Amino acid sequence: MLPKSKINNLQELIDIWNTINLTTTERVYDSINIIKSDTIYRCENVYRSTDCSDSKNIIYCDSCGNSEFLLASQRSGTCNFCIRCDDSKDCSNSYNVICSNKVSNSLFIQDCFDLYECMFCSHIASKRFCIANMQFEEQEYYEIKKTIIEWILNS
Repeated sequence: MLPKSKINNLQELIDIWNTINLTTTERVYDSINIIKSDTIYRCENVYRSTDCSDSKNIIYCDSCGNSEFLLASQRSGTCNFCIRCDDSKDCSNSYNVICSNKVSNSLFIQDCFDLYECMFCSHIASKRFCIANMQFEEQEYYEIKKTIIEWILNS
């Protein structure tokens, strides 16, 4: 590498920067198919994650364990088929679950316990078919959910 005084232009600086290996460590133990991840234990198919264990098929996760098919989640365990599951446990097939436990088939949940098929709920427990903490009949819930999902996907 050239001393500072010998760098003449921006392109030269960029060229030097691109030669630097920014990877400090990639600690992987008893795992297979791990790419750009660090401190991974007994995992399979992991990409850009850190401090994960006993998991399969995880991407962009931090401090997750005993999980499968997990994306962009952190500090969660025993979560499967979830996206953005943070500080939660025992969640499945859900999106954007925060500080919750035993949540399945739900969207946008925070600080809840034992929910099934709920959306936009917080601080409730042992509920099914709720939207914004309001209870709905099963059929009515699915009709509203369909409308909300279409609106989200088309926005």
